[in-house]
Amino acid sequence: MHFSSIHIAISLPLFAQFVAGAGTDGLAVGWTSNHCDGSEGKLEHCDGGCIDFRGRFSIQTFDPTGPGHCIALYQDEDCSLLVGTALNQGLGSCLGVNTGTPVLSFACFPGNFC
Repeated sequence: MHFSSIHIAISLPLFAQFVAGAGTDGLAVGWTSNHCDGSEGKLEHCDGGCIDFRGRFSIQTFDPTGPGHCIALYQDEDCSLLVGTALNQGLGSCLGVNTGTPVLSFACFPGNFC
């Protein structure tokens, strides 16, 4: 399992959404490339819910109140077959996902532990 290094780059519309609606749990978005660029998916709250990751290869998180997020990666679409977990720290940090197996969904949890 390989996760790429942290990369910080935020599109202007995405940053505006972050400022407007992050709340206390933070936000996450999936991207079509390994480096949090390309086409962005829907901005989701990091509240432990199952998030669609089909056609995405990196995850960017935004945490307005704390040190980071735990990202749980799943092989199926309903977050039941766990592939692995990773800690994604910092405002706008990027997690490139290359596990060697399909990752079709993920869950994001606020906090700096998995």
